[in-house]
Amino acid sequence: MRWTTGWSYRRLADARPDAFLPALASSLNNLSNRLGELGRREEGLEAITEAVQIRRQLAQARPEVYREELRRSEEVQKLLEALRDQQ
Repeated sequence: MRWTTGWSYRRLADARPDAFLPALASSLNNLSNRLGELGRREEGLEAITEAVQIRRQLAQARPEVYREELRRSEEVQKLLEALRDQQ
């Protein structure tokens, strides 16, 4: 699913991934949090899954910079997966 929230960052990340992929991952992470708060957990899970994929890629290239952000996003992803599995 593509959200309008990340649309601008997606276009920028396509053009200049080194500069804008981190911002896209942050935007998706924040979107996931907001969707979760609204009870839209499946959509939140989609957003955080994409954020985790991006942050894994970033952490492979620069672990000292992105490892902690990846860890936090993975925690959110696990939480939303657990909530989904409880339903």
